[in-house]
Amino acid sequence: MPPRLWLGSAAFCSANLLMTAAAAAEPTAEYNFLGLPQAPLEGPIITDRPSFGDATVTVPYGRFLLESGYGYNQDGAEHVHNGAVLLLRAGLVPNLELRLGWDGYARASTGEEGSANTRLGLKIHALHEQGLVPDLVVIPEFVIPTGDADVAADEVEPEVRFAWSYALSPAIALGGNFNIAARDDAGSSRHRLEYAASLGGGYVLSERWSGYLEYFAIFRESALGQETHSINTGIAYLITDRLQLDAFIGGGLNEAADDVFGGFGISKLW
Repeated sequence: MPPRLWLGSAAFCSANLLMTAAAAAEPTAEYNFLGLPQAPLEGPIITDRPSFGDATVTVPYGRFLLESGYGYNQDGAEHVHNGAVLLLRAGLVPNLELRLGWDGYARASTGEEGSANTRLGLKIHALHEQGLVPDLVVIPEFVIPTGDADVAADEVEPEVRFAWSYALSPAIALGGNFNIAARDDAGSSRHRLEYAASLGGGYVLSERWSGYLEYFAIFRESALGQETHSINTGIAYLITDRLQLDAFIGGGLNEAADDVFGGFGISKLW
């Protein structure tokens, strides 16, 4: 799974600080290019990339958010470039978004290359932070085998992700993911379960800069390989409230994980 940013509550708090005056103003009706009503924007863009975890924020109804990026992984002498990873998120109604993604085009130093698979899913904002209750979103998703067999699974892979966040202050938040997926096992005719978890912190550096530090682990059934443990960090810069740049870098904490990985991306909200 490509790493994705969850600035979550920390970024949302920053958005509230930046847009206090706008929030106090009377909202005016807006419509998207389909002629459908869209929610007024109350803060800067909040993306799901580039960290492993997901943001606990859905795209406002009637709005579209396109996230794209490039990634690099190296393990020993082998490395993989993965470009034009795309995720289109569409706000359907409050607290619900539709998600359509493509895992990009992969090229490995071992000679394998080709198109990766596509993803189709939803993001549901199940709980809003209140008291000791954290923000919680649920992301059911299907990985659809549209890619090349050299670099992608050739069976449908269902998965569900649970992401949470909790603001410690207007500038700092904790958050994490718990994921369950049924992965295609190339060595047999069945799927095997894969579990993953992450824990990290997001922080606001200034009106335009934010960042995160995150640990994540992937636990696979034996036929799919060993468990991996990794750490990564990244930053995001708001060019405007609707346009964001990001970059990330990380490394493995055990032998089974990639030695180093990183990348950069750009996201745009309409």
